[in-house]
Formats: sequence, structure tokens, C-alpha cells
Amino acid sequence: MGPAIVSAEQVDYAAVFDALPTPYLLLRPDLVIAGANRAYLAATGRAEPDLLGRHRLALPQDVDPA
Repeated sequence: MGPAIVSAEQVDYAAVFDALPTPYLLLRPDLVIAGANRAYLAATGRAEPDLLGRHRLALPQDVDPA
């Protein structure tokens, strides 16, 4: 017996996004943050309420230039 076929209506895309092991931000077309998955929050130490509604370029950069 093969794997069950799941329709697009049956997929909980928010749960899939949140469970991804790679850190991701969900951005609107104007680069305003609309969501962050658990991996992103864990990697950055930020809380989602502190991110939502902020412009992506307004966040402090976490990259070490060295």
C-alpha cells in the first residue's frame, strides 16, 4: 500500500512552516514581517510579537562582519 494522498485543503501550512528545522521569516511584499517559525525564534532569541509588523531592514543585523 502506497502513501496516502493529501489534498491541498487538508494541509495545515502554518503547522508545516512552524515545524521546519531551518529558520524562516514570512515577509509581505513590502518586506514587513508577517511571521517567523520556531527555528528562527530559537536561533535569534527573539519573540514573535517583537518582530511582527516590523520592516525586515529595521531589524538589527545579526551577522558578524569579521
